Amino acid sequence: MPAAKKGPVIDPQFEKMTLEEVKKCVEEQQQKLSDVKNRRNFVQQEREMINNYYQISKTEQQKIDDQIKVMEFEMENLSKNHAIQLEAFTNKFKHLEYDHETFIKFTLNENSKTAVKDEEDERENREKRYLDKKQELKTSIKRMAIENQTEIDKRKKSHEGSYENQTKKLENKLKKLRAE
Repeated sequence: MPAAKKGPVIDPQFEKMTLEEVKKCVEEQQQKLSDVKNRRNFVQQEREMINNYYQISKTEQQKIDDQIKVMEFEMENLSKNHAIQLEAFTNKFKHLEYDHETFIKFTLNENSKTAVKDEEDERENREKRYLDKKQELKTSIKRMAIENQTEIDKRKKSHEGSYENQTKKLENKLKKLRAE
């Protein structure tokens, strides 16, 4: 059974109205429709504005999250680099400290032993030079003493000879004078 076509359904309250009342009611309804459309447009605009604000905020949040990730990555790299540099400086410090201790223990000890040995060698050389010089001076003094003794003996003999000659001459003169 096919459904029967019904015409427009008319509200019974409109059947009792006059034409002017219907026009007035239509105008009121059109005004209400216009107000509802305006409100609907306003709500739709607000919804679009909120949606746009949400999308903009979401995009900005994503950008900020990306920046945070980049900064965290950079901070992690900086932290790793800092730890590596600290380790390198610590190792360098330990190495320098070890070199310093080694220098103090061995090099300074060897240098001081070498310096002591060099000083002893120098003292021995100086002592040997002084002893050699002393020996040379003793030899020179003995030689000079012998030369002086020889000279004294020579002069003594010369003076004795001269004395004897003078004594003989004077005795001869005395004999001559006594003889006269």
